[in-house]
This record gives sequence, structure tokens and C-alpha cells, in this order.
Amino acid sequence: PPAAARPRIPVTSEPAPPVPAPAPPPTPSASPPPPRAPQPAMQGGSGGDAPLRPPVRPDIDPAGLVGRNEAQLEQTLGKPQRQERIASGVSWIYDRPDCHASFLMLPEVTSGERRVFAYEITPRGSEPPSAAACLGRIAADSQPRRS
Repeated sequence: PPAAARPRIPVTSEPAPPVPAPAPPPTPSASPPPPRAPQPAMQGGSGGDAPLRPPVRPDIDPAGLVGRNEAQLEQTLGKPQRQERIASGVSWIYDRPDCHASFLMLPEVTSGERRVFAYEITPRGSEPPSAAACLGRIAADSQPRRS
């Protein structure tokens, strides 16, 4: 038996739609958009209502504070939260929820100027900071807040 002839389907190709021309380059007379104001850094990555963080201060080696006078210690750590008289000296005390620091200030023999003679750093909490991190946080706490 003869093979059945298949019907021929005409193939037509339609022309492709024209490709739009590229946009012309911007003209020099066009002014650039104004610069955006810097946005404050937010704590956390969720983009929610996280509080602003104070500037991070580097860790402060407590041994480097021995020998500093009162003005130098205050410049580094801020005003102490309280002072206690001890014999001829005074102890400057700083408290944070995660650590406690105290500095014994004694007068120099020649000038009478009080200087850091000794210190004690006591970490607290479930994740206590190192002594240097504690002092860095105390210093950061003493910095004025930006709003």
C-alpha cells in the first residue's frame, strides 16, 4: 500500500520586533543628584527598631593607666561614678552591669599630685569582658551621646 502523504505545513517566519536604540548619554548640563546625608548605624541586622549604638572604643590596657594623674585618667575613662577616701589617697570607682573597676590614686612624694598607683578590674555576668574590654566600655559610656 502506498504510504500516506503527510500534509505540508507552511512555515512562515515573522520579522523580529525592532530593538530599541540605547539611551543617549547624559548631557553635561544635567546636575547630579544631591548627596545623601549619612545614616546612623543601627544595632542588629533586622532593620527593626534597634537602638543606636555609642561609638565603639578600643580596648584599654589597664597597666597603661598606672602613673596617670587624675586629669589624665578622667580624660581616658570619664568622671568616676564615686570616689572613696583611703588613707592619704582616693579610690576612683566605675561600675557597669558587666564589670567593676577601681583605681587607687596616691600622692607623689615630691609634688603631692595624685596618680594611679594600683587598679582592680572585676568582670561580672555570664559573658564577662576582659579587663581591657571593660575599660573600653567604661570610656565609651562616658562619651556624649549623639542623637
